[in-house]
Amino acid sequence: MRAVMLGVALALAVAVGSGAAAAKPARAVDPVLGGWVFETAVYKGSCRMKGEMSIRPAPQPNRYTCSFVATETCEGLKVRADQSCTAVKEGKTLTIKATILKLTPPDILYTPDDWSLTIVDSSKMIGELRSADIAPVTFYRGMGAIS
Repeated sequence: MRAVMLGVALALAVAVGSGAAAAKPARAVDPVLGGWVFETAVYKGSCRMKGEMSIRPAPQPNRYTCSFVATETCEGLKVRADQSCTAVKEGKTLTIKATILKLTPPDILYTPDDWSLTIVDSSKMIGELRSADIAPVTFYRGMGAIS
């Protein structure tokens, strides 16, 4: 009998505890935070850019800091650009401005990779690369379209 009473008390405590947790209002998750992979369409005939980006919150609302590695591959050329960035969200638009930290190979002329994106949902953003070239781009969570 005592075991049954302890079991009932434990079940009641779990039910009350889970009800209290469910009563707390859920926080809205910012859809742009976290890790992304991206890939552009082909531009300049044979070039394509792929990479990974991490977006973190900044102290101000709708402002972010970020970092990414972009690999641009064109016929006969492959460039890796490690970049830091800042981003601003206005409605469904995310504008990213980049600064180059490191280039491989180091002696190549390269323009920072800026982006203008539309937030589709928490797993996809679409828009444009706005750098020395302009190209359509898709950002995905996880591995997305990157192969």
